[in-house]
Amino acid sequence: MSTIHIISQNIRKNINTKYKDIINSYQDANIICLQETGVLKRSTQIDIEATTNYKIYSSDGENMARGVCILISKDAKEIIKKQVPATLKGNFIHLEFKIESKKYQLLNIYSPKNNTRPQTEFYEQLDKYAELINVKTDVVIFGGDFNLITSERDSKTGKNKTGRRIIDIFNSIISKLNIKDTYRYRNKNTRVYSWTNSDNSSATRINRIYLSKYICNKIKETLYIPFARSDHKGYKLRILIGYIKWGTGFWKLNESLLQQKKYTELIRNFWKSWGKEKLK
Repeated sequence: MSTIHIISQNIRKNINTKYKDIINSYQDANIICLQETGVLKRSTQIDIEATTNYKIYSSDGENMARGVCILISKDAKEIIKKQVPATLKGNFIHLEFKIESKKYQLLNIYSPKNNTRPQTEFYEQLDKYAELINVKTDVVIFGGDFNLITSERDSKTGKNKTGRRIIDIFNSIISKLNIKDTYRYRNKNTRVYSWTNSDNSSATRINRIYLSKYICNKIKETLYIPFARSDHKGYKLRILIGYIKWGTGFWKLNESLLQQKKYTELIRNFWKSWGKEKLK
């Protein structure tokens, strides 16, 4: 049996300066969901897609804030970036893809700050959007930085500061998508935290991945992993699927691109621009 290896990581701003460290840290992953990525530069996209086995999709935030990206193996088929409401852009991205004829719905979010009006409005919009997703036959993967918890077990202080209304809206989304918290599925009472504040007085498990209930029995591994360039831990999920040969995810030149005139011109212009910047 093969597995899908998924990572979710809040990188704490600017994918353009961190993407090589991200790929180096998680090079075995088939899917990498990133949050707080800012604005993805075209040169970063070109480098990733020319030198690795990933394609990258983004919903940009501002220069140094918000933003979500997904790196997905080129072995996935029929990848579609779905249109989402304008109010969700910069905080939400939705990809649809196929593996072995099975359709997957991949959702990656970066929620606004906890207990704020923007967070309430964000989850209200997402609750409406969830109604559009086919949860009966497709596999739903819902990950990211949720900036909230729904249980006191996920707080170091044993307190949940999230308001009741936001929790109710969030639980409605989970119900509509028919998904489960993958870490809690395998670790019912374990206390682990994905984010800790600077003085270590507060810690919560706000970074999670949810999965369609009917496939949770295929979960092989759930693990939180420190990432040196963020105050958030990454979350690793591995799911058993059928028999599929994945390509490598790390530094693989797609030589066919060198035969494309537009692509080579784009690379040539990028290096000229980069060289001028270095000489300033």
